Amino acid sequence: DLFTNRMPLFVWPKSKLSVNDTMWHMRNTNDGTWFDDSNDVGAGPFHERLRQFPLRWEYGGNKYISERYIPTQVTGFHFVGHARGATLPKEIASVIWFGVDDTSTSCHFPA
Repeated sequence: DLFTNRMPLFVWPKSKLSVNDTMWHMRNTNDGTWFDDSNDVGAGPFHERLRQFPLRWEYGGNKYISERYIPTQVTGFHFVGHARGATLPKEIASVIWFGVDDTSTSCHFPA
């Protein structure tokens, strides 16, 4: 079964994350880790990170899944929410940071 060894949906961070930390984690492509798939069969001879769709495929009677990174070429837009605390007036206590296109290359601005 393709889904027997799934990763957890949520994890608790070891320390508090800043908004900038969150934006940089959204750019993560897992370079040099066990999850780095630039050397697997889906990467092809040029070690391509971008995967063709569909992400599920069959070859030789076996089923495969190409996992995708957080940044992907098909992202239209994305948001990062920043709750700044209860000491500020409610009109300015939170900020939504907006980005256009792929999270690995976009800049963010408050929306």
